[in-house]
Amino acid sequence: MTVLFVADEGVADVGFFATYQAHNATEKTCSPAEFSCGNGECRALESVCDGWHDCPDGTDELNCTGVSYPAFGECRPGSQPR
Repeated sequence: MTVLFVADEGVADVGFFATYQAHNATEKTCSPAEFSCGNGECRALESVCDGWHDCPDGTDELNCTGVSYPAFGECRPGSQPR
């Protein structure tokens, strides 16, 4: 972690206060009803192996069997084209 503090000379005060919290990226922080993506983001379990990449890294679709993936260009059910 890098913190850069830059102050201008026009304001004088006693300083600043900062807090931080460290997280281990390998620890699962999702609830039991959620899937933990490779980057630590959480997704609903229903999104795993549903044929759509819900995790930015695609880990919700890894090691899936018996999944029929949508045709190229097909929209997710219930979505609107942009």
